[in-house]
Amino acid sequence: MPRLPTTLLRRASKLTPHLPTLLKVCRSLDSAQIELKWLKEHAKTPEELQNFVYRRGELNEPLQYILGTQPFGATEILCERGVLIPRAETEEIALHLAGLLKSGMKVVDLCTGTGCIPLLLAAEKQVSTVGVDISPIALSLAMKNLEHNKEVLRGRAQFLMGDVLSDIEETAYSVQACFDEMEEGHESVDVVVSNPPYISADGYNKDTARSVRLWEPKLALEAEHDGDHFYPKIAEIAEALGARAIVAEVGGWEQARRVEGYWRQLGWSGTNVWEDFAKKGRTVVAWNQGGEWVKDGPNAAQ
Repeated sequence: MPRLPTTLLRRASKLTPHLPTLLKVCRSLDSAQIELKWLKEHAKTPEELQNFVYRRGELNEPLQYILGTQPFGATEILCERGVLIPRAETEEIALHLAGLLKSGMKVVDLCTGTGCIPLLLAAEKQVSTVGVDISPIALSLAMKNLEHNKEVLRGRAQFLMGDVLSDIEETAYSVQACFDEMEEGHESVDVVVSNPPYISADGYNKDTARSVRLWEPKLALEAEHDGDHFYPKIAEIAEALGARAIVAEVGGWEQARRVEGYWRQLGWSGTNVWEDFAKKGRTVVAWNQGGEWVKDGPNAAQ
């Protein structure tokens, strides 16, 4: 990373002594001033503000862990160390999916983390959602987020512990039991969504930001088999649940094409890739009869 110009540091220090510290991570004066504004809004004392600035600038701690929250659609997601911070790309995917859902649909989110995806969907539409994660830390935070956002939910959400990579039948049974608790006589799941770990070991070491490696859980980021380990299992669980569609986040075009191949081999009748706001292949969707409604993303590749 290139050194900051001395003139920029001098200019920042004249404005406030906190800005040079924040520039170490923000890299631009505008960004540093915005972050300082947020930190000031959350700090109750000058000493706490100094602590916030030190954690952000010197320790490279993510802003969301310091502030404790991240806006995510109509929800406010609590953020704690040990659970992956929701990303803007994931928010875009979830908002687009919410626009495609119809009232009464059933949605399962595998590798739910903070619970941000099912909570956003339940805030936007009258749908029933179940989030699944293997991490007790993540599930505890997801439950806190359910309580924290209960006033904005139009639909319903539950969370349960489950290992996506192990017993598919057990996971499917537990999910169905959750839906049974929410309503009797429910029909099969409509769509399975997931933002699984998808970064390869090499990519984790070379391409992730230092703050991510230092602070966010590796369990939620890195996967075996060049980052593809979870995708066949996601499709198998979707089939076991009778889902007619899958929506899963990926790391880019190359991985997206591989995932399409896996799912076609497993018998899904159609696949497509949604582009994100940066025109990157970010989401792979698949469907069987009745699930074609997921085909087109905000900028779907043809």
